[in-house]
Amino acid sequence: GYKSRKNLKYNNFIMVTAAGPVYLGLRDVTSHAATGEATSEEFSEIMASLDDRHEQAIILGITDTPSANRSAWKLLMATHKRQFWIGCMSHEVSLLMGDIGRLDFTKRLRVACMKLYKWVMNHSFIFAVFQKKVEAHYTAKMQLAKTAQERKACSNRKAMVLYKPGDTRMLSVFKLFFRILMLMPPLVAMF
Repeated sequence: GYKSRKNLKYNNFIMVTAAGPVYLGLRDVTSHAATGEATSEEFSEIMASLDDRHEQAIILGITDTPSANRSAWKLLMATHKRQFWIGCMSHEVSLLMGDIGRLDFTKRLRVACMKLYKWVMNHSFIFAVFQKKVEAHYTAKMQLAKTAQERKACSNRKAMVLYKPGDTRMLSVFKLFFRILMLMPPLVAMF
């Protein structure tokens, strides 16, 4: 979603069909109550603004999972009988990773991974060796690949580098760990 520099509260509306988006919108709800009824009314207003065939095509709604939204799901499913409303799984997994990130072991692992990131990425000679090892690793994997899709994935990864978490959202600590694990063979070869 969008983030306001002035700390305004926005609701994002993205309605998509199999053929593509039918509605993309943003509403400032800073002074409005965050209740299930208000959220339900907002979605109903947006759906009413669509033409009938698009409104009838909406069968699934996904939102974040605060209690107001969970309450809105029930109201929306009661009003719009053909729809089903659920929480955003990537948001839930991101919240879970935030909790895991607070564990002492994870904090120590994060510090160690960040030291590795800085050592590799901030020293041009070491980084050049790392890049050559990554390219060699994925070139070898590409030659062993059995499908075009596997070859394309290997080709795309030849220039992969380590990941530095930029903020706390969307699994950034997980991405740090995952990228190091994915690049472990080139890292070992570099050493």
